[in-house]
This record gives sequence, C-alpha cells and structure tokens, in this order.
Amino acid sequence: MILANLLASYYRKTARLMKRSPAHAARRLATAYRLQPRECDARRAVDALIATGFLEEARDICARQVEMGDALGYWRHHASYVDDLEELAEKRRSGDGTMRIVLFNDTDGRTNIGCRLTSQNLKSAIATTFPNAAIHSLGFRFSAYRQTEKSSVQGDVTKVRKELERLIEVGYGPRSVDVLLGAELVILQPEGSVDENVSLQGLLTFFSPLLLAALLGKRTAILNGTIPAYGDARRHFLKSIFALVDMVAARDEISADTYSIRFLPDAALLHVPPTFAGERDSCLITTGARNSAGLDRLICAKALEICREFHLRPVVLTRASSRLQEFTPQITELNGIFAETAGLLEAAETVSRCRLHIGARYHMAILGLVCGVPSVLFNVRTRKNEWLARLSPLIVLASFENPLSPLARQLLPSAGEYPEPRDALREEYIDFLRKAGAAEKVDRVEAVAQLLDRLTHEGAGALEG
Repeated sequence: MILANLLASYYRKTARLMKRSPAHAARRLATAYRLQPRECDARRAVDALIATGFLEEARDICARQVEMGDALGYWRHHASYVDDLEELAEKRRSGDGTMRIVLFNDTDGRTNIGCRLTSQNLKSAIATTFPNAAIHSLGFRFSAYRQTEKSSVQGDVTKVRKELERLIEVGYGPRSVDVLLGAELVILQPEGSVDENVSLQGLLTFFSPLLLAALLGKRTAILNGTIPAYGDARRHFLKSIFALVDMVAARDEISADTYSIRFLPDAALLHVPPTFAGERDSCLITTGARNSAGLDRLICAKALEICREFHLRPVVLTRASSRLQEFTPQITELNGIFAETAGLLEAAETVSRCRLHIGARYHMAILGLVCGVPSVLFNVRTRKNEWLARLSPLIVLASFENPLSPLARQLLPSAGEYPEPRDALREEYIDFLRKAGAAEKVDRVEAVAQLLDRLTHEGAGALEG
C-alpha cells in the first residue's frame, strides 16, 4: 500500500511536468488513479484521457467509479457522455458521400450538454436535407480570440486569400483550409461562441471561412447562432458579412431583428426525446452562461429552497457543477443527483424525471421544454433567455430580488406537457439548407476585397460609414 501510494504520487507529479505531451500526461494520471483510486484523481484522469482521445480508458475509470459507489450519479452520467464521444468518433471515421459539406464551429463533443444538443440536431437536419453528403466538422479554437496580431488584408486577390487562409488555420486548425477548398457548401454555426467581448479582429478570424468561401465563389450559409447587438464597427462588419453570404439566419428573434436577417429557431428545438411516462419528482438545477460563481451559487441556494418547499429531489446537471460543491451535503440529504455532464439520451431521461427547472442555462431550458419540463429561468447577458421566455409560456423569467415560490407554483401543474409537433420547423430547416445548397454562384471577389481593404487600410471607423 505504501509503495502504491508513493508511485501514485510520483505519476501525478510527473504528469504536471508534461505540458508539451498531453497524451503521456493523461496516461500517467490514469496510472496514478489505478494505483490509488481517489475521486479527484478520477476526474483529472478522465478529463485528460478524453482530451487526448483515449475514450476506452476514460470509460473504464467511469465504470470503476460506479462500482465503488456513485450515490449522486456523477459517474453514471459521465460514462454516458463518453459513450456519446465514442459514437461521434465513429461517425467522423465513417463519413463519406458524393457531396462535401463543411460545418465550421461544430460544438458537438463538448462537455456542455447544450453544445451537443444544438450541433447534433443541426447536423441531423443537414443529413436529412442532403442524404448523399459527407459532413466535415471543424471546431473553433477559442484561443484565437486572444491573438493580438492585426490582419493586413489588402492588395491583390492572392494576398487577400493568403491572409484569409492564415486566419482560418488560426481559428479552426491546420487542416481547415484544405477541408474548405474541397467543400461545395460552407456552413458556419455561430451558436453561442460570439459574445460582447469579442474584438473586431476576433470576429474577422471567426467568420474568415465565409469570406474565403465567398472569395472562391462557394455556396455559403450562417445559421443556428446568437449574435450580440454590437453598437460599434463590429455591427457594421457583421452586416457586411451577412450581405456576402447566400443564406443567413439567427436562432433567436432578438438577434434576427437587430441585424434584419431571417429568424430560424434554435436547432435544439428539433430534438425529440423518448416520451416519458414515469413519475416526475425532481427539480433540475443549472448554472448560467458567463455567470459569476456567486450568481450560480445563489441560483442553487434558491432552487434548493424550492426543492424543500415542494418536496422535490434536486438534480444538478450543469457544466459548472464544480462551483456548487458546497451544496453537496444538502443534495445528498435530499437524495439528489449531482452531475457535470451526460450523453444526450441519459440527459433526456434524467431531465424527464423533473417537474421543474430552475437555472439560467438556455439550452437546458430547451431540453426541459422538449422533455415536458417547465423552467424558471434567470436572464443572462446575451438576452437569449429573454427570447426563450417569449417562445413558450412554460418558460418564465425570474429575478434574484423576488421569491421563486409563486413562479414554481404557477408552473408545476404544467409538468409533462410536451410542445406541439415540430414538423414545420424541421421543414423550415430543410428548405433553408436546400436553398443554400442550390444558391446561384455569384462573383463576390470585388465585394470581399473591398470590405477587407477598408478594414485594413482605413481602420475600424471606415466600417461605420
């Protein structure tokens, strides 16, 4: 036992030194866990193994944790997430088709359940529209937002193209340009990846695939995203981008109205989980996107009060669950669940057992809606929760100043009510994507060159004209 503990400590410490070799570090963390199984080591090892693609090893640790006792359901839910990742990896290996489509900023595979919920349903709509297509997905590297190097995108078309290719590789990885060049349709999903803090240079990097695609005469589309209501040069830059793209839509009415573009509701609303006929005795508790830790803890405290008042089991299921560790004893006392993530099927089964959702997670409110669970929703900075409250009477906005009991009492009788069939929304997606795939090819070389030249030569102020 002493030797095992010493070796485990050695492997943990040496793993920290292997920042340039994450795969080796992950293996060492896994070895440390096997020698000395501890909860903290299990989480570190699983995260590292997932990040480096060792999914089978990650699943084995989850299974061992379940066997050792998983009273709060953390590891059972996490194991289902690993299963989702393995399924995603298999789909990517087997992707083939006569038409090539590239989806930029695919958020599938992330720990955040909402990211997978929206991206998987968007890809399903794409596959339904183009059954003979191969969908190539590329995720955005958020470190690109921290790049300080200013772009010089002026001169002849060759120079402009070269700079756009550089930006695409900064934002989407070394193989991204080749994937784009081979695609017939280029789709970019903003999702929730663009916020008020993104600079003009950051927006240029994020949307660079569409600029290169337009430069090359490829068909393009933007959909399934929330767009901040910028009030400066960034607003004018985005309007110029939208004018260059064949088909453009926002996933919420506020964004659509702000930029005078089409409104096409979030693809997450296309999700149809299995119908649940069991007992609903729980309350889903989530955090909020870009919330402070203090606000998230306040949400949890208020939600636990509702759980006690209405005799509900608390179900914490949120990416930022680590912020709520101090509530673990209370959740245990109430026979609750405390989990960070789950596969979509497992998440839907867990959420479907709830009578109410209290939190600020936009996509978890949508998952709740399609699972027959009403939401008491706190607002977030992007206003997308405000739009959700307009979408359905089963989603109501709350404030931190007022008690939640009246809202909970109002919504609890609605638990188990499912939304109307969404066949019409699915047809809207198919129609939108079909039009994007059949758009007339237009020469936009001059328009792209002029936009980028103004951005570089005259500065951000030129975009305000």
